Amino acid sequence: MTTGQVAHERRLAPRPQLILVADDVDDVRTLWSAYLRMWGFEIAEARNGYEAVELAGISAPAAILMDFSMPGLDGAHAARLIRKHPRLQRVPVVGVTAHTSAALDEFRMSCDAVLYKPVSPETLLDTLRALMRQSATS
Repeated sequence: MTTGQVAHERRLAPRPQLILVADDVDDVRTLWSAYLRMWGFEIAEARNGYEAVELAGISAPAAILMDFSMPGLDGAHAARLIRKHPRLQRVPVVGVTAHTSAALDEFRMSCDAVLYKPVSPETLLDTLRALMRQSATS
């Protein structure tokens, strides 16, 4: 196969799906991003809710992994703002939190699923894939 044929094949290959990872803790964001890349996804990272809303609007991800507790704009409010964008209404949002308080009610209503830390990588992957399949067929 020639170099031109290889380049043509790459252009025709489907692009990996983009997942937006929003978490204010660098190590957590890096860990989730590493797992998701290992599973073949492209990653966009947001350090807070404001960045998550902005990046979601620009990149139109296939799914969003959203931490609840972030400074400024928390995950519940960010998810609600993302849902208002016409192009993003069907994008699955998976909330992740260590909290178990009543304050999470709004977060649960803003997300398609909420996972409680610690979350196994397999649980995260299974949840994302199920919600992405469901979103693609609805």
